[in-house]
Amino acid sequence: MRFTELRALTKVISSSIPDNNLNHPHSSNIYCRFYTLLLDEKKSEEIVIKELYPEKNKRNQYRMLKKRYWDKICSKLLIVEFSILNNSSIKKRIRTQLSKIYTISIILIESGQRSLAIKLLENNINTALKHGDSEFSFLMLNELRNHYSLFSSSSKLYKFYSKKFEEIKVTWNTHLTIEDIFIRLNYIIINSKNYSIHSQEILDIESKLKKNENHQIIESSYQINSNLLGSYYLIHLIKKDLKSQLKICNKAILYFTKHLNFSAHGLFTFTQNKGVTLIGLKRYDEALNCFKYCLELVPIKRMISWHNSQNYIFNIHVINEDYISAFKLISDITTNKSFKTLIETSREPWYPKEAFVHFLIKTGKINPENYPQYKLRPFRLNRFLNEVPRHSKDKKGLNITVLVIQMLFLLVYQKHDKVIDKLDTLRQYQYKYLQGDDFVRSSNFIKMLIAIPECNYEKKDIEKKVIKNLQLLKDNPHDYSEKSLSIEIIPYEQLWEELLTVIE
Repeated sequence: MRFTELRALTKVISSSIPDNNLNHPHSSNIYCRFYTLLLDEKKSEEIVIKELYPEKNKRNQYRMLKKRYWDKICSKLLIVEFSILNNSSIKKRIRTQLSKIYTISIILIESGQRSLAIKLLENNINTALKHGDSEFSFLMLNELRNHYSLFSSSSKLYKFYSKKFEEIKVTWNTHLTIEDIFIRLNYIIINSKNYSIHSQEILDIESKLKKNENHQIIESSYQINSNLLGSYYLIHLIKKDLKSQLKICNKAILYFTKHLNFSAHGLFTFTQNKGVTLIGLKRYDEALNCFKYCLELVPIKRMISWHNSQNYIFNIHVINEDYISAFKLISDITTNKSFKTLIETSREPWYPKEAFVHFLIKTGKINPENYPQYKLRPFRLNRFLNEVPRHSKDKKGLNITVLVIQMLFLLVYQKHDKVIDKLDTLRQYQYKYLQGDDFVRSSNFIKMLIAIPECNYEKKDIEKKVIKNLQLLKDNPHDYSEKSLSIEIIPYEQLWEELLTVIE
């Protein structure tokens, strides 16, 4: 079990039941000491080990402690009324409660308390059915029909629960089929660099979805509807059919608005999807309103979904050349205390945006002295490169942004020797990773960057050399898709114009 996972679970228990029997900082009990050390964010795992075991060669004891501690603290989850769920959606609270009830019932059965377990299940099965939770309905009904088949002589109850089970089995199978499709589509979106190779599979998936559209089942289940609408959205996203994406978003928003008291998740997701779609349709003001509404739905700054919406708002500011608003937003995000508590994958997308804001400061488009209440960290290229490990590994995607930023700042700082050293790397990168229609824009912009030192920084010669490349950018406009926005943070034509001001 990883140290970070133990720390995360300990924090959950600490916030939910602060008066638990592990919360004794001065106790000599090893579990209490471990609990206290885990809550201290400043202590690394190595420091924790040294404090627990001052003697050397205690790794085996530590590994055993972690395992036993994990078992001990997991058992507490069953008896916790999570304070963190007090302000959560009805959906989250009900699902948490059902999971605890089902788990406790299994423990009771294994402990020889079958009749008590069955009573617990019977008291809660209607809650699962009422709220369309097909998973726990399926599991609970299966236990009930099994009980009245093998352990009780009630033929009436056996038939009653068997009938309910057969009904829910159809719903559960539909749930699994649509969920499987939704998972597969997400995998394609995240991992494929070329959607065209999946064209036949997408047609087959769409056909399979239509066959499973049992409207009575779908309408009764929030989760099935969510996965179905999400699957259609992803299909149209892969096809680059913006009008169909917008149509699905509007349909989903209508459905989830009716169920807002149950959960805000669906409404948030499809309002954000609608915003992304509207960016693609170049309806920027409407898109901005979508993302602002998302912030109202999820007002907590430490949540990943809140940061996702702010990322898109930044993109709109940049597209509209409202660089001052982009600067203010970056300052608000990166100086907020919650920023440092975000997981690395949520912080990382902000660092390239921060870098581009610093570039715009260098071009004179932003003067921070006019806005003294907004602060930024000083920009250091080497620190930036260390802060974007995920970008650097994605050679056909996010790493393009990193290379562009490197080149921009080498040019801004007039590091001509380092620019020359970088040319061969850029040429090889462009040849190896940026071939094909999907990389026309990035490939041509890299060629335009290479042209600057090749033309000895003479603006007229540069402009003449890149005419064809610039035309190719115009002929292949930014599609403003989610993937493109994460790579091309400032549209290349726009970025080129800003870069030329530096060369002057």
